[in-house]
Amino acid sequence: MAAAWTALPVWAAGERQPTSLSAIAACLVALLIALFGARFAADRGYAASYAHADEIDRDGKRGGLALTGAYLSAAAFLGIPALIFAHGYDALILLAGLVAGWPLLALLLAERVHNLSILTFADAISWRLQHPALRVLLAISALMVCLIYLVAQMVGAGLIVGFLFGFEYWLAVVIAGGMMMAYTLMCGRIAVTWLQIVKAIFLLVCTALLAGLVVWKLGFSADALYEQALELKTALEAGGSEQLFEEIMGIDTGDVEALMLNTDAQSDFFRSRDPIAILSLGLTLVFGVLGLPHLLMRFAYARSARIARQSALWAAVWIGVFAALLAIIGMGIVVLNTETHFMASFVNFHDGGDFSLLFLAHALGDNIFMGIVAAACLVALLAVTAGLGHAAATAVAHDLYATIMMQGQAKPTSERRIARQTIVVLFVFAILLGIACAGHSIAAIVTLALAIAASANAPVLLMAMFWQGCTSRGAIAGGICGLLIALALMLFSPFVWESILHQDSAPFTYALPTLFSMSAAFLGIWIFSLTDHSPRGKWERAHWAEQQFRATVDLGERPVFQDQESDDRNQASNPAT
Repeated sequence: MAAAWTALPVWAAGERQPTSLSAIAACLVALLIALFGARFAADRGYAASYAHADEIDRDGKRGGLALTGAYLSAAAFLGIPALIFAHGYDALILLAGLVAGWPLLALLLAERVHNLSILTFADAISWRLQHPALRVLLAISALMVCLIYLVAQMVGAGLIVGFLFGFEYWLAVVIAGGMMMAYTLMCGRIAVTWLQIVKAIFLLVCTALLAGLVVWKLGFSADALYEQALELKTALEAGGSEQLFEEIMGIDTGDVEALMLNTDAQSDFFRSRDPIAILSLGLTLVFGVLGLPHLLMRFAYARSARIARQSALWAAVWIGVFAALLAIIGMGIVVLNTETHFMASFVNFHDGGDFSLLFLAHALGDNIFMGIVAAACLVALLAVTAGLGHAAATAVAHDLYATIMMQGQAKPTSERRIARQTIVVLFVFAILLGIACAGHSIAAIVTLALAIAASANAPVLLMAMFWQGCTSRGAIAGGICGLLIALALMLFSPFVWESILHQDSAPFTYALPTLFSMSAAFLGIWIFSLTDHSPRGKWERAHWAEQQFRATVDLGERPVFQDQESDDRNQASNPAT
């Protein structure tokens, strides 16, 4: 065993201390570059977020990188390898879930959302289903998804900044969250898009380097990597494995206990063998992607429907490569940690599981490489939070304020003011909730956001796009059912009720509500649409063909619904007509 691998880093011993100056410098340089890019685009103003910018998404490859950067976050980069380290092959379903929803997004929704939208996915649904309450519901669900997604990013940012600079967790969350809020307020959509493209490239390169070094350490044999990881993980979880580790790896009983402590520190969120829990997790990962507002918004900005579809397909390719590399990294953490017990050096960190990727980077390349990987995480957090902030701000400023309250007559300056206020309020709530969620799995929190997207947004979007009988009444009823049931069941789930709220015996035994809440949403849309015999419902069914034509070829004007009472009032006010 090489001495460099077994030596304890100076900053890991004793109490938490800042890392080396080289690691800090790498992160600061990356952040300064990102902020300079925001300042460079500041003259475009925040209005850039409310206008098409065809020069950015001019082709599918660039748009695919932007989508990849908007989707992948520190939850995937840090959280999934940590879960593989904790649970082994059980966590590999997350890697399949990263990619599974993207072919559906590309083939079913990309072109339709582009052709029917102006700024948000609510525009696509409201092209035919024009009830104001439906747009309000979609804006609220978009805000909920963005908020929970932001909380996960705050947790990740707090962990990384606190780890690098030696701050207390709550102070690290406040500092990182404040920087992210400032960046989001400063830059427009153009700057965010370019940051997402750079971030996607940076993340892919770092992941490839980590995977390459892991394979190199194990003699370029993927079979040996997975076989050894399976053997070691099985022995570690079976108990009584001290003799195996002492004989094969030269690790004593105390080190084995330290390894088991780090393994058990992770949440049981993805450990269940129950078929219902596994099915609910799969539905969350697949359909959650179809309902993420900050991804669906990007299709509206593409130059054409063809480029929107190509962007989603290219994103599926890049995310698939990323997932394959993460599988190698996750198994590499299991094997190399057991051989070198580098995680035992960090046993003082109660949340050390989410740091396992950084610890692997330190074991492979010392402080400089760990600093580069930490910089990639921070840039990823900055890009994702900026995209989420813009999505939430657009939902409030465009869907609620400009469309519902001002009936399309809002001034651009008023929209920008409402958008900035939304960003400030959203980030303040995210920072507070991020502090409250200290020590919890980043990937688990993101999965809760995906569960809401799969329960409230995806059913309404799919039924509005592909079922002629869907009406506003059905979409509102189904969306409310999905959203409320998802929130209630998540509140009473073991992860929230026991781990976060510290209550006893969660009333709902499953970690995710998606199987129940999404089923209720589809069922509610179907029942309430079939029983809707109102004039609005008949009008919406009659304009199904126009929606299909517009969604396919991007031609045709948006129809405007007027019921009989509205016509009578118009005639009474103007008898000459």
